[in-house]
Amino acid sequence: MLRSGALRHVRTSWVSAVAGIVVTAGAMTIAGIPSAQALTLSTGQIGSFDVISWSGIPGFHQNAGGSPAVNFSTIFNVDNPNPSYQTITIGNDSLSQGFGAGEYLYLTVDNTNENPWDFTLEANGSSSGVVSILDGSSAILKVFLGAIDGTLTSVRLTVGALLPMITPNANGVGSHLDYTAEYNVAPVPIPPALALFGGGLAGIALLARRRKQKPVGDMDTTVPMLN
Repeated sequence: MLRSGALRHVRTSWVSAVAGIVVTAGAMTIAGIPSAQALTLSTGQIGSFDVISWSGIPGFHQNAGGSPAVNFSTIFNVDNPNPSYQTITIGNDSLSQGFGAGEYLYLTVDNTNENPWDFTLEANGSSSGVVSILDGSSAILKVFLGAIDGTLTSVRLTVGALLPMITPNANGVGSHLDYTAEYNVAPVPIPPALALFGGGLAGIALLARRRKQKPVGDMDTTVPMLN
């Protein structure tokens, strides 16, 4: 049979252990669950993405801003060799954001164009690999940041396709050549279920703290006996 003091110790220790799983907005760090550790950029950080390089003759690129998703559009130069695989790389090489051991960088990319495009996310030189996103579809791109704590300094997104693409006209008659990529990039939000889980943990921790502060004389120390 456990005495009431022992029961309180077990309960408090369990709460402390569970409360060690910390969910923090913005960094989305889930300490204690390595397989789920995640880091995402803010809308402002994504909005700072600028052109880093073109694979061919530079075309026209626009950052139209927006929140929570940032809207980008790229018109590739029609004077590039035809056809050819053309790319643009945008990003920010001047970031300074800490990350924990085993964390991944996550970003959501939404292809709003009428053709499929290839997207590659890079972080500190590590790559997600090429992810083809169909027209009107979205995907979450993920890059492993490292096995030890570090600082995220560079994030790049490369967009490309074999151009030009041939797209049927809206009326179904004839076709036109497509050189334009249109896409939105956004932070990856904490899933609702995870947010509720984090809120539940906070409630448990608060309850444990209140019970710990309650005078011993006011506590029910009776331990039920088993028949």
